[in-house]
Amino acid sequence: EAWRWVEPLIDSWSTDGGPRPYAAGTWGPSASSAMIARDGFAWSEEQ
Repeated sequence: EAWRWVEPLIDSWSTDGGPRPYAAGTWGPSASSAMIARDGFAWSEEQ
């Protein structure tokens, strides 16, 4: 059952280079900001 949603992720990594590395304690790779910006959103920096 789990492979039904895991396998598409693994397959997509083979075509787009896989997970992006980023430094610990940061908001993640710059690609994550670009991804949500395409839909008009931005990460909230409130904690």
